[in-house]
Amino acid sequence: MDVWNIMLFAAAVYVAVISLVRMMRARQKELIKRFRKEFDREQQAIAERITLKRRKEREEKRTQMFDDLVQKRDAA
Repeated sequence: MDVWNIMLFAAAVYVAVISLVRMMRARQKELIKRFRKEFDREQQAIAERITLKRRKEREEKRTQMFDDLVQKRDAA
């Protein structure tokens, strides 16, 4: 191989590596975006479940307090 062939080969390898790196970075950005959206949806769902659980606990507490008042009134 002469010098020109080696230089041409080196240039082709450089272009190939740079192209591959750019494609990998683009794919990485896509994956990060997708996982971030999925994470946000999961966090939203968790927050909604927590809110519903707290609401249910408050309702149960109110019901229990009401039942206790009724029992005290009936006992008196």
